[in-house]
Amino acid sequence: MTVDEIVKLLLAVAFSVSLLGIAIQLMRVLGTFNDILQDVRHVAYKVSAFIEILHADYVGAKSQLKAFSAPFISLRKGVEVISAKLAKFKDWF
Repeated sequence: MTVDEIVKLLLAVAFSVSLLGIAIQLMRVLGTFNDILQDVRHVAYKVSAFIEILHADYVGAKSQLKAFSAPFISLRKGVEVISAKLAKFKDWF
């Protein structure tokens, strides 16, 4: 073997080792990316569950508020009817 052949062989080995190192680093990056995606999916699931709970609470509070305000609304309508009748009565004089 000549010096040129040994240098070519060392260059081929060095190139192969560098490709192997790049492949290993790429696998690490992809593994980290996979972990990040799983974390994002977990957070999205938790946010979705929180929004569902928030929506259920909103619907409950809305119905309770409607039930609470119903007597006041009917009272207001009654007062409007009475005031309209009084206005008609006043117009007679």
